[in-house]
Amino acid sequence: SEYHVKYQQADNAKLWNDDNRKIYWKDGDRIYSFAAVFAPGNLEKELTHHWEWMDPVSGEWQLKDTISYTIKGGRAEGWRGYTYKTRMKHGDWRVEVKTPENKLIGRSHFQLIYLDSLHRSSEERVF
Repeated sequence: SEYHVKYQQADNAKLWNDDNRKIYWKDGDRIYSFAAVFAPGNLEKELTHHWEWMDPVSGEWQLKDTISYTIKGGRAEGWRGYTYKTRMKHGDWRVEVKTPENKLIGRSHFQLIYLDSLHRSSEERVF
């Protein structure tokens, strides 16, 4: 099966920087978070995406959703998974990937910008 992903190229992207993209969105769009995990062949583990929004008033991250899925090891290219949300607020977001023991194994940041009269070209990749 194929995955079609539309995204905007990050400004001044450098491989060693944390992911920090601007995502232009409108009502009804799905916002996805992808994770790739390299795991030994006998590993079976639940992972959870913690979707957090930065409250501009308090300056604190607020947990908005947790979505879990199970990975199974043994694939040379690693195991890939994703979660998505549809009801979101504009602003700064992060998705933390954690184990059941609450160990952080990955994090992505993005800024969600409501697409009203803005037009921004996007690239599409097929996986």
